[in-house]
Amino acid sequence: MSELQSYDKPAITIDEQIILLIKRGLSVPDKARAAHYLRYISYYRLSIYTRTFQVTGSEDHQFQDNVAFDDILNLYTFDTKHRHVAVFLIEFWIFLSKI
Repeated sequence: MSELQSYDKPAITIDEQIILLIKRGLSVPDKARAAHYLRYISYYRLSIYTRTFQVTGSEDHQFQDNVAFDDILNLYTFDTKHRHVAVFLIEFWIFLSKI
C-alpha cells in the first residue's frame, strides 16, 4: 500500500481563489456570484472542469482567450445533470432486472 502524500501548499481564501483565476486569464465579471459557487461547489471540484479551457501545455494553467467563469460553471452543471440521469437509469435497470 502506498504512503499518504503530503501537500505543502497553504489553503487560500475564496477571494484569493478568484484573484488566482483572474491572473490565469479567466474572465470573472461577477465576483460575488463566483464566490458563491466556489463556496458551495469548491475550487477543487471545479478545477477539473477548468482544464478543458486552459492553454495546452501551460504549466501555470493559463486560460484560453475569452473564457469566462460561466463557461466552467456551465460545463460542471451539464456534467452533474447527466451524471444524475445516468445513475438513475442504472438504478432503474437494476430494479427492473430484479422483477
